Amino acid sequence: MKKTIALAIAMVLMLSVFCASAEEEAAKVHAILLRNAIGMTAQMVSGAAEGTFDGRQAYWADRLADTAYASPIKAVIADLSPGQSEIIAAALGTDIGGTIRTLGLTINQEYSADYAAVADALYREEFVSSSLQPNMLVLLVYETDLSLFCIQPDLNCQSVFLIGDATVPSQIDEAYVRDFAASVGVTDIAFTIYSSNEEIKAVLSENQSLTSTEWIKLKAVVLSSAASFERMLPEVFRSGIFSIDGSGQSLAAGYLRANADTLQSELAAAQVIAEKINPIVSAYYDESSVGRRWIFYNSTVSDPGCGVADLLPAFSGEAAAEAYDPAGTVLAVWEYQKGTADRQIIFLSMLESTFPAAKIPDSMEAANYILLVTTRWEDVYQVVNGVTLYNTKSAIALYDAKTGSFVTELGTIVTHPKGFITTFGDTYYTPVRGDDVRDLIQEALDF
Repeated sequence: MKKTIALAIAMVLMLSVFCASAEEEAAKVHAILLRNAIGMTAQMVSGAAEGTFDGRQAYWADRLADTAYASPIKAVIADLSPGQSEIIAAALGTDIGGTIRTLGLTINQEYSADYAAVADALYREEFVSSSLQPNMLVLLVYETDLSLFCIQPDLNCQSVFLIGDATVPSQIDEAYVRDFAASVGVTDIAFTIYSSNEEIKAVLSENQSLTSTEWIKLKAVVLSSAASFERMLPEVFRSGIFSIDGSGQSLAAGYLRANADTLQSELAAAQVIAEKINPIVSAYYDESSVGRRWIFYNSTVSDPGCGVADLLPAFSGEAAAEAYDPAGTVLAVWEYQKGTADRQIIFLSMLESTFPAAKIPDSMEAANYILLVTTRWEDVYQVVNGVTLYNTKSAIALYDAKTGSFVTELGTIVTHPKGFITTFGDTYYTPVRGDDVRDLIQEALDF
């Protein structure tokens, strides 16, 4: 008898583990679906803000442009069979590839031809490189409108806005979903409802940094232009589904990298971050972290930056004719050499973007001073298991941008290897800590 009970308990425990594993796997799939659906919705929101619409269509476009794309109130995820997808397409008089767009037009035109026209203009379709299964639907429910996302059999993902009002969110429940499915000829539909924003955020609790490839659609639309960056960024921070440091640094670096064609374009990008983006982000940081929000705690200063060696004057130890003027503009440059590698001189765009906007020049010609960070790896910290670990020594000084003459020394930072280190080969060059550089500048120049 005891043996039988023990076996029964073991079977129950095994079944529990299996069920938990299945639920975890489903949650991972749902998280990827939600990230893609939110990213596509963000694209439509951006399109509504940037599009040209007249009359009543302009009203609907303005409403959709205000959609809190990353903060859906509810979400429904449905897993259709190929046969069910075909039934829906037939009921709408289209093929499977045209289902989402046709469904949007059908629903929206019933209430407003103008809304239908705007939503159709904002319709998005693009290929998704993913292991996700086709025939998956995601309905994101916002305060007044809905966003319908689908992965087609050919792995095209499609999104369209559906008209709603303030009463719709409370109506979305199991009966609503089953009734809607029945209206297009589908029964026995498999679906999951996330009935609150908190439930949705719980599913999205992993991969919260925009560095994740699953957020590539959202990141791309945020960084598509200076106007889009400024307009779309508040919701990234307000939504509560992203890690602040990781996302802020990723977006800032991405924006600088996207505008790294020339020094002038990078300076313009740094000014956008300093003047437009920093005020948005500041609400989420205390005053002590003003200079750190774009730079990871353990990051290096080797951020996106174009080469500037041919643009700079020859630096000398000769004292400048005039003392440092706090009203002058400052161009941040990094000069470094690792071992026998070639000497590099690049513009420090990430560091520059932490400066006050008034300190950022429009061009090389408009710069009054060069802030030069000179880094060398010459002092051996120790040799461990055949790997030579080098300390980092960075001297930071200010030079006249026109003559190259020496203005003032800000200080020197020495960084030792520490913590868990992963290296390839037999040499490890300790990174320069970007926040240490920023702190020294803050103390020496008071900005």
